[in-house]
Amino acid sequence: MHLTESDPISVEIFIKFLIQECSKYSNLFILGDLFDYWIGDDSLHFESLYNHFKDLSKKTNIYFICGNRDFLVGESFFNATKINPLPDVSLIKKNNQKIILMHGDILCTDDKEYQDFRKLSRSNKWKENFLKKSLQDRMNVCNDLRSGSENAKQNKLEHIMDVNQHAVEKFFTKYCFPPLLIHGHTHRPKAHKNIFNNYDCQRWVLGDWQKKANYLTLKDNGLSYCYLNS
Repeated sequence: MHLTESDPISVEIFIKFLIQECSKYSNLFILGDLFDYWIGDDSLHFESLYNHFKDLSKKTNIYFICGNRDFLVGESFFNATKINPLPDVSLIKKNNQKIILMHGDILCTDDKEYQDFRKLSRSNKWKENFLKKSLQDRMNVCNDLRSGSENAKQNKLEHIMDVNQHAVEKFFTKYCFPPLLIHGHTHRPKAHKNIFNNYDCQRWVLGDWQKKANYLTLKDNGLSYCYLNS
């Protein structure tokens, strides 16, 4: 979703999504980058959303996998919103179907520069040092990182910023067949259906809400893309 307080309309659309759509389902899985940035739970950003999450949690289980933009979301946020954190790669089952859920950035293994930074920034030492900084200093670092990321994208080929097929197959193999993989990150919504080791393996990608608010529904008859009317 990449929610940002500088774009209140996007926040309003997301609240509408929570109230009108999510309450119809027993579970909501948010696969990272809910926020365009997160500099620590003590920043108190997006407090207007907290009560909406708590209200929804009374009838819908909410699960969250951190993304590359909001990997610093922590225990205080989860306690305040009644959201359940999930590990970076999570496996659920629905109607005897194994489903792998992830943000998706770990699949972009061709982007060596990003993977090196990802490894560094997920370390406890890096996070501890970052969170010790003042809020303003953290915001400055965040802005510098975002600016650097956008500049770097201009010089990278499209396929480098997309998933690596071997990385996808690695997870298909690890979690046995026939799995279903759902992720975001690349902002290229599509249902990829491939034959791997004689199995029909599917990879569904979530899109960017800056283009069109979209989500996936999983019902007894399978997965389908849905779009939220603004």
